[in-house]
Amino acid sequence: MEQGTLAEKFELERCIQCKKCTRNCPSAKHGGIVPNEAVLGVREGRYDGDPWTCLMCHRCSMVCPKGIEVAGLVLALRNKEAESGNIPERFRRVYGNFRQTGDTMSIAGSVDEERNSLGLTKICRGPEVPGKLEIMSGRGTQ
Repeated sequence: MEQGTLAEKFELERCIQCKKCTRNCPSAKHGGIVPNEAVLGVREGRYDGDPWTCLMCHRCSMVCPKGIEVAGLVLALRNKEAESGNIPERFRRVYGNFRQTGDTMSIAGSVDEERNSLGLTKICRGPEVPGKLEIMSGRGTQ
């Protein structure tokens, strides 16, 4: 999807550049995505930032006085990047772990050790999890 199409879909012409989205963005506070710059860049057809630095907390959308779905725009930018194969390795690893185990957390033994020290049970990583994921996604047999 081209940036002009995204600008229309998310009605970015309504943005008044009040920067409430950016003031409420934890990612922007730590050097990540700057929501108002992303909106302006897409609106003007020149955004070339990194949508992967967004935390997807949706605060930007919640505080926008014009009701612009800024987080939805960022997700669309991520999808556009993913379609062209531009997916950071950290996301590829998490997805790979999820497909293999059904667990979005690290599968390192240190996680189990820490859980044990806190009195928590071990995370279930049985071999049946990937099969259940296939069934849930419609790709497996029931």
